[in-house]
Amino acid sequence: AGHRHRNDAARILVETLRDMNRFPLSNDEEVGDGPNQESYALFMQGCIHLFEPDSEEQNMLLKAALRECCQKGLLNSIIWDKFRNAIRPELVRTFIKEIFPGSEIGLQYENLPEEWSSSCRH
Repeated sequence: AGHRHRNDAARILVETLRDMNRFPLSNDEEVGDGPNQESYALFMQGCIHLFEPDSEEQNMLLKAALRECCQKGLLNSIIWDKFRNAIRPELVRTFIKEIFPGSEIGLQYENLPEEWSSSCRH
């Protein structure tokens, strides 16, 4: 039953990310339909707990979530640290080069493109 419950929780986690990305970001900080930085942080935390460390499934989901998070400008240092700590450094470097070709920006949050966090509430 434990493995089945874990699979059910993982499926719900993925469906939740898919559903929340159907909604646009809201300019209203009080009421927003779409995901915010807390949504992505919680999703990543769920992936870290539900999937085997460094598994193909975990890496794929974390990268997909981070890509969407960056595209929406919702990356913050908490999300970045969760991602960076869950994935091997060489995979993080490869991922950055995939979404930011030609870059040599390193792995520190402060060096990442500002547009990746342009919609964050501070």
